[in-house]
Amino acid sequence: MDVNLMTWDLILHVSTKATTN
Repeated sequence: MDVNLMTWDLILHVSTKATTN
């Protein structure tokens, strides 16, 4: 598994939460 992919997924989740909130 690519670590970059996991990190990007995590960032996207945080960004989405911040935008929604």
